[in-house]
Amino acid sequence: MLSTELTRHNWAFLLVSVLLLLESMRGLYTGSTILIFRTVTRRHDGYLYWWAIGMGLIVGIAGLIISVTRMAS
Repeated sequence: MLSTELTRHNWAFLLVSVLLLLESMRGLYTGSTILIFRTVTRRHDGYLYWWAIGMGLIVGIAGLIISVTRMAS
């Protein structure tokens, strides 16, 4: 029972990581991305836009690595 719950948690963590990566890639393509509380665009708020893209990529990649290593062990 415990292993089933851990596996479900790992799949959810993997899904969230992939969604973060996809949102960052969509943001690079469209020029606007969703920050926690609002949408930021490259034109209107460049610094916050790049910060949101960078953090989304970093957290997404780190989550992907962590979930894959948990599933492998």
